[in-house]
Amino acid sequence: MSATLHAAPFVEFFGGSDKVALLNVPGRQHAVQVYYTPSPEPDFLDAATVAVLQLHVSRPPGDVLLFLPGQEDIDGLQRILEEKQELLAKKRQETPEQQVFEKTAGGAPVYGLLASHAWPCFGKVDGILIRPIYAALPFDQQELVFEPTPPGFRKIVLATNIAETSITIPGIRYVIDTGFMKLKLCNPATGVEMLRTVETSQASASQRAGRAGREAPGEVFRLYVESEFHKMPAQTPPEILRCEMASVYMDLKALGIKKVIDFPLVDRPPREALEKAAHFLCRIGALDRSDVLTDLGRKLAMMPVHPLYAYCLLTSFEFECTAEILSIVAMLSAESQFFVTSKKQREKSVATPKVLQHEDGDHLSLLSAYTQWKKHQNPKAFARENSLNHQALEKAATIRGQLKDLVQQAWGASQISSCGGPKNWVVVRRCLLKGFFTQTARRDDVNQNSYQTLLSRQVAKLHPSSVLHRRQPPPACVVYSELVTTTKSYLRVVTEVDPAWLPELCPQFFGAALTASG
Repeated sequence: MSATLHAAPFVEFFGGSDKVALLNVPGRQHAVQVYYTPSPEPDFLDAATVAVLQLHVSRPPGDVLLFLPGQEDIDGLQRILEEKQELLAKKRQETPEQQVFEKTAGGAPVYGLLASHAWPCFGKVDGILIRPIYAALPFDQQELVFEPTPPGFRKIVLATNIAETSITIPGIRYVIDTGFMKLKLCNPATGVEMLRTVETSQASASQRAGRAGREAPGEVFRLYVESEFHKMPAQTPPEILRCEMASVYMDLKALGIKKVIDFPLVDRPPREALEKAAHFLCRIGALDRSDVLTDLGRKLAMMPVHPLYAYCLLTSFEFECTAEILSIVAMLSAESQFFVTSKKQREKSVATPKVLQHEDGDHLSLLSAYTQWKKHQNPKAFARENSLNHQALEKAATIRGQLKDLVQQAWGASQISSCGGPKNWVVVRRCLLKGFFTQTARRDDVNQNSYQTLLSRQVAKLHPSSVLHRRQPPPACVVYSELVTTTKSYLRVVTEVDPAWLPELCPQFFGAALTASG
């Protein structure tokens, strides 16, 4: 049962329409009028700006939901619209015949789809309230989109596809759809994750349009020509075809599936992705060479986290720093934005407040932030004073508690050891290296701002949000949590390690030649 599920593959999987009955229960939906632009738009941000302004001055009261690909686009458009507040105030003083917006500096046109159906509404709608919403936004700021719009104002909600199905915002009468979304893809051959801005699917566009008709008749303004809609893919690719498969592979092995590659999944992942997952699990000792789950693999499968994080947790017993690794793994597994950056911090590419930064890297900065927040008498006040996301830290604390219980119950750990505090965190770095040995990178000898991963030979730079990004010279060797590709390839969540530790801690993978400094 789902509002957005593409039912056809399930019908076919369970025997076809001759054997399976599909019951479609349509949801309540008011009439929605859809408009397209008369010609393609060269810049969707510029087009979205003009569309918001024209809609505001030409339509009756009602809130606007604008779909954008990602956080950067939302932050950029929010700044532009805030600067346009003065322009709106001036336009309000003009006569209805004068209330027409000229072309902007970027060349975006005046939309015929709005102008031809316009009537002056400045007597009813005064100003605008801009409310962003995206997954990384702190919870208290996300809640602002649900607050009632004050009389005489129009709420402009700038959202990613989180507002397609995850939430319903009351008061929305107008939807502006740029036709783009961010999609995380994993290269099945290399395992590198890519965050790409791609066209939405027809199903996604229809879901966005439906937001305008939840409470009353609405209007949808698509910032692309109608022919482009018919060229879009019918459905967004399911996540199992786009994600890294190590967790799925190990879970299926733990369930007793002997040959995962032949398992009849509804949507079959690429063969390369399954082979890559098996190779990774073999490297960390979770599978033997006969593709059989080992005793180590069975232990790792007990943990509801990525196998690499579970492997690092198991390694922490050897280094007697399980308490610290539990905190780091919980922070990494929460997949939340812990550090709330200001505009000034973003301009300087600084994501972590200085008081919480650890000179050795991001894993220890996360550990430092969590430890200080947890020990403080008033954690909420501490989070506010240090630009921390209190709700995200609470989520990490819940995950940590669950992992700690599992470590004690499933793995039989009688006590959770600690290395004794920040003065001994070199032990934590050594544990991270041995636990994340598959995710190590060495600084390039020629281009000192680039790194090459030691096992997969991928070239990448340190992510600008890393506390090590501005270190000169950059660290000779690092461990990282993610290798992602946007416009460039970046190592995210990075911590410095000593190259001499490589052959000492992982002699089966790293020879003595790697100990020479970069």
